[in-house]
Amino acid sequence: MRGAFRMPILFNIESANTFRKRLFGVGHKPAWQRFDAFFLPGCRLVHTFALSEAIDVVFATPQGRIRLVVHRLQPWRIAGYLSWAGRRFSAEPLDAWELPAGRCAVLSLVPGDHIRRLFDVAHPSIGMTGRA
Repeated sequence: MRGAFRMPILFNIESANTFRKRLFGVGHKPAWQRFDAFFLPGCRLVHTFALSEAIDVVFATPQGRIRLVVHRLQPWRIAGYLSWAGRRFSAEPLDAWELPAGRCAVLSLVPGDHIRRLFDVAHPSIGMTGRA
């Protein structure tokens, strides 16, 4: 049910705060046992090179407004977000979120939603606070 209070769904978030983490992302064999989501700040393009299974990807503004949801991005693919602003492409900064395949459909995430609705408390690596 849209707009109703929900318990937090993403408890453990791994943040790509090093070059190695940004390069390898969730890894060859996604480690969803260790974390619920992989957060890539300042990222407009992701790849699934060498992944063994599909993932869901969400592109959102730094304030948490979802711009694009990519469902089940298959291995060896690239996904990104570009928006046309008049006569040029927008340089809007975006963050990427990698989630287990199928999670975005279960959570009913769509462009225009707010990623904050998935959290109950602040998470220091993403700078967001409170409930949506």
